[in-house]
Amino acid sequence: MLSIIMCFSCIIFLTAIEDMSLLLIIVEVTSAFGTTGLSLGITEELTTIGKLVITVLMFIGRVSMLYTIMLFIPKKPSNSGYRYPTEKIIIG
Repeated sequence: MLSIIMCFSCIIFLTAIEDMSLLLIIVEVTSAFGTTGLSLGITEELTTIGKLVITVLMFIGRVSMLYTIMLFIPKKPSNSGYRYPTEKIIIG
């Protein structure tokens, strides 16, 4: 669901800032998220912000949405309730 929401919001955003048809933008966004390598050749005609959105979509599509979300969640230190023994070992 998060991936669908993200792709849909990127389509809406790119439609608002770019002067391209909706079908071309949908193909470009789904191709970028799926990292298929397909393109209709409009990537080079996009503005800098549009190219940045496509690049972020490619990264998130490659890494996956779950790992991308885990980047922003702080890790809690684990206290497992045990500690390793320490001892002075005499050699010789």
